[in-house]
Amino acid sequence: MNIQSKNGLLLIKLLTLNSLLVLCASQDFDFFYFVQQQCTNWLLESCKTTLDQHGYFSTALNLETEIDILKALQNAGIQPNGQTYSLSSIKDAIKGASGYNPWIQCNKDESGNSQLYQIYLCVDSSASAFIECPVFPHGSCGSSIEFPSF
Repeated sequence: MNIQSKNGLLLIKLLTLNSLLVLCASQDFDFFYFVQQQCTNWLLESCKTTLDQHGYFSTALNLETEIDILKALQNAGIQPNGQTYSLSSIKDAIKGASGYNPWIQCNKDESGNSQLYQIYLCVDSSASAFIECPVFPHGSCGSSIEFPSF
């Protein structure tokens, strides 16, 4: 592993911790490739970027400081405490803080209940500003979502 990929892994770890983005992946998981592959799968022109892996995550960290997603949720009374909240209240809290509609991804707990898993906000091709997402994948959340403790 070279220095840049070590820095990239550090940035990825910081980004995932700061943005409530949880990835269960092996250590050799290439998140930058994953993001690019998702863009290819969606065939989005807006996914094209000239940033390299380190630049991509460095810029993402800078953007992350503009919106504190966890604080936005907490200000709306939404806490990571295992309680259930409406999908619309979660979206409204994030849109209120960011100005943009988020895409919320859920997973299922052992009982089959929807749990908050990931929150997505889109950025422009230079990764310098948030934008409205041009398309959202199919939803995976119910109308009520558990926000698990972490």
